[in-house]
Amino acid sequence: MNWIDKYSFIRHTPGGRVFPDLDCWGLVRCILEERKGIELPEFCDFSQKNMGDPASGMIAQHAFQEIPAPEDYCVVCYYRHGILFHVGIFLQGDILHTTNWHGFRKQPLESFYPQCVRRFYRYAGQDIHPPVSDMAD
Repeated sequence: MNWIDKYSFIRHTPGGRVFPDLDCWGLVRCILEERKGIELPEFCDFSQKNMGDPASGMIAQHAFQEIPAPEDYCVVCYYRHGILFHVGIFLQGDILHTTNWHGFRKQPLESFYPQCVRRFYRYAGQDIHPPVSDMAD
């Protein structure tokens, strides 16, 4: 079993932070903690309308560094009218994310919201513990 298969059991839950009840930010936090040893703070509920300020604050606090192109395990942020509305994790050309409509999905990055502004962010803080091998189940 591939480690990604675990996430097919997610129940998309607005404000969800504990597996298997996760929203898009909960999934990002879960994957980065489990796979890379990065513990991200709670900073917003992606079920709310105004998400721009908390996300901008986290980036401004240098938790993340914007990068010009995606790299494995970077956070993909989607903006509409300048407001952050969705996040996921980039991995090998795909985005790992969860939505209210479809639950967990692994899909080609280019096929998800191609009309929206998309930005990529690398975690710029200190890793908590060594990353887990991508080959591990």
